[in-house]
Amino acid sequence: MNAKEQYIRQVKKALTVPRAKKDEILRDLQEAFDSALEHGETEQDVIERLGSPAEFAGDIENQRGIKRKRHGKTALIWVLALLSAVLLTVYAASRMMRPPENAIGQADAMTSIQVYSEGLPVVPALLLLLGTAAGVAAVILAVRHIRERRKEKER
Repeated sequence: MNAKEQYIRQVKKALTVPRAKKDEILRDLQEAFDSALEHGETEQDVIERLGSPAEFAGDIENQRGIKRKRHGKTALIWVLALLSAVLLTVYAASRMMRPPENAIGQADAMTSIQVYSEGLPVVPALLLLLGTAAGVAAVILAVRHIRERRKEKER
């Protein structure tokens, strides 16, 4: 595969537009390469002039007034929210299924024998901590994302 084909493939990956617009941009890019080659430029000259594939894709989308899709941030927010919900649900379920503090073995009623534990159980505390942290992170990212989108709409 030559440098031009590799460059075009990388631009295709970097573009975040619908397929029809992507095809149009790639067709224009192919024509730019063909025209430059007809005028004596090499593929490497054209690539250097256009910049990196990511820069080129961003510049083209900006020139055409296309807003770049940002799935990464939204997906991260959803993943964190889901992780938080799962961890906190598991934590709540583990707390509800615990026998009474002074029950021995598999007994389901109180006894007069007392058993003391050494400190906090690690797993439930860890579930609570991680679930809460994921929830807080999801809320913070969601608020930032909403503010960014409002600023973009105001422009």
